[in-house]
Amino acid sequence: MSDAENYTAWRPAVRTALLAPTLGILLFTLIVFFISDGWTLEGALRRAAVVWLFTSGSSMQTDGATVGIIPLGVLVIQGGLTYFVAAWSLRGAPVDPRVFAPVAAGVAASIAAILAVVVSTDEITIPMFRAAAVTFLFVGSQAGLAALHRGKRVWFGMPRRWWPVAEGSAATLMLFFGVATLLLLLLLVTSLQDSANMWATLYPQGQGFLLGLFLILAFPTAVLWTGAVLLGTPVSLGGDAYVNLA
Repeated sequence: MSDAENYTAWRPAVRTALLAPTLGILLFTLIVFFISDGWTLEGALRRAAVVWLFTSGSSMQTDGATVGIIPLGVLVIQGGLTYFVAAWSLRGAPVDPRVFAPVAAGVAASIAAILAVVVSTDEITIPMFRAAAVTFLFVGSQAGLAALHRGKRVWFGMPRRWWPVAEGSAATLMLFFGVATLLLLLLLVTSLQDSANMWATLYPQGQGFLLGLFLILAFPTAVLWTGAVLLGTPVSLGGDAYVNLA
């Protein structure tokens, strides 16, 4: 690839790395203002930046505890936003994913590291190196997918002889997680009363909508855990509690 083509890939990559966190933080700022009162603009932006870093895969430390697990549904939304930003940035000629994805990931990781330092307080701390590492992987993967899709490369550009293997693997995974989803839905349907009792216990005054949204976003995580249990892998629930078929 020529230097001119590399330069062409750099510009949309930097644009993607700048727009993805900006739009994400603006979205979470609106949510912060919506769910609570009394926030200043600075406080809302700081909290929104923390949420963006956390929902991009980073962990946070608060009150001596480390929180690192978030609903997969939130990651899907974040990933979708990053993907569409990258696709919009690539609305011109196709670029080489080997240039576009690393540049977008590197710039986004630098932004995440700076944000982690700026938003960390005595109450909430975002590990800078982890924030940079997971943002590099998160943004890089979505940018790479967008570039591959823009270039109309089937199965990530792998040789045609491997397409049947990829198609078979994808079909197997879809079938497996489909079974896990049906099993989870069956368990929920057969325990509606217990679910209603739990909802009545957890229902926060004025925040029922947000709790319901959180539970919906956590559903993919529950499907993944169900699949892990079906494979015989114990799922830790914290402390000495875990779920296992054995």
